[in-house]
Amino acid sequence: MPEETTIRQGSGRKKIDWVAARTYYLELGPTRTATAVAAKFNVSPQGVYKQMRKNAWKTDAYAFDQEVQRRQEQAALRTRTNRRVKVLTIIDDVIDAFGGKATEKGKEASASDFAALVKLAELLEGEPTDRVQVGEVQQMVGVILSGVSVFIASDKRGDFLEWLAGVKAQLSIEAIAE
Repeated sequence: MPEETTIRQGSGRKKIDWVAARTYYLELGPTRTATAVAAKFNVSPQGVYKQMRKNAWKTDAYAFDQEVQRRQEQAALRTRTNRRVKVLTIIDDVIDAFGGKATEKGKEASASDFAALVKLAELLEGEPTDRVQVGEVQQMVGVILSGVSVFIASDKRGDFLEWLAGVKAQLSIEAIAE
């Protein structure tokens, strides 16, 4: 059913563009109110509420908000994908420079840069790397250590926690890499 374009107010007729009012209502976002629409279009809030009920503005607003969220998520995904492609292209240029196809982009790269870039490329392409595997092991060790204290006799827990504090630095990724 098409929305009304006019409403009667008092003894005269005041033309209200309800399509524009509905559009304004939708564009207000999640904080939208009938009062805001009424103020913008110089009409009573009751008139706005009547149109809202008659033409299911709240249902439309929910669908509108869902579509806005979907588009924002798509834009973020495209941006992330574009960045990933850009980084991988740069990495490929540097790797090519190490292979004898020197370009201006890769001339200053060192061997340590090469290793780091290869790992970064693997991560961006979803491949596992040593750092990811060590991180997973470190997380697992943390969970085990936090639960093991339950099995240590209460009179020995203080000694265990003191020992754990002493070896904590050895359990970090940096200490393992050295």
